[in-house]
Parts: sequence; C-alpha cells; structure tokens
Amino acid sequence: MVEIESIGFLLDRLVIANIKINRWTSEGADGIKVASTDKERIALRESIDRKLIESIRSGEYHYHVEERTYPITPEKLLGEGIGDILERLITANLNLSNWNHAVIEEEKKENPDLKKMLDLDRNLRATNEDRVAAKNAIDKKLKELIEKSR
Repeated sequence: MVEIESIGFLLDRLVIANIKINRWTSEGADGIKVASTDKERIALRESIDRKLIESIRSGEYHYHVEERTYPITPEKLLGEGIGDILERLITANLNLSNWNHAVIEEEKKENPDLKKMLDLDRNLRATNEDRVAAKNAIDKKLKELIEKSR
C-alpha cells in the first residue's frame, strides 16, 4: 500500500499552514484567509494524531518516498533524531516562505533584478530539496520506530 498522506507529509503541511497564518496575521490580511487556514491546521493535527495511533496499534507504517531530482545525502539526515529533522523541515519551510515572498516583491518592481531572481530561484530549489529530504527522513524514522516496537 502506498500512503501519500504520511505523517511526514502532514507535518510539512502543518508547518506551512502555521507559516501562512503567521505571515497573513502580521500583514493584516483578511480574516477569511486566516480562518480557512486555521481550519486546515486543526484538520492536519487531527490527521497526524489519527495516523500515528493507527500505526502504533497495527505495528506498521506505510509511506511514499518522494524521489528528488537532486537528492540530499539521506545518511546525513538519518543520523539525526526526529526532533532535529523536524526542526530542519520547519527551517526549510520558513526559508521557502521568505524567499517566495522576496521573489514576489522583486517581480512587482518596475525593473526587477534578474541576478537576484536567479539567486532566489537557486535558493528555492535547494531548500525545497532539503525540505523533501527531511520529510522523507521523518517517515523513515517513524517506520523504523513503529515497526521495531512490535
């Protein structure tokens, strides 16, 4: 069975939802965006809890490895604990949010700086690869922990 919505995937989405709420709140965005994303955040937390309980009860954890174009050395991440990897995931998502925002701001300019846009694009690509590697590593660690506890 292939599990697309793994705990790693859901944690990634939860981090992104929290970043969105934080940015929109600080920018004074309309309440509809914030309320909608807050509902998503609550549903994600509930899904994480449900999937973790199901996996612990069954002693099995299934997930889909998202293959990458430019793979990060997985051994580097797998030597870390889940908390460390989760922190890398959070940091990567924060950086992606900031760099996406910087791209949007640069695009709005009358004369956007092409070199800056290319640098931002490189940063976005590298950080996205790191984000997915962290998500995959979380799932692999969870699988090992859950299946060893049988």
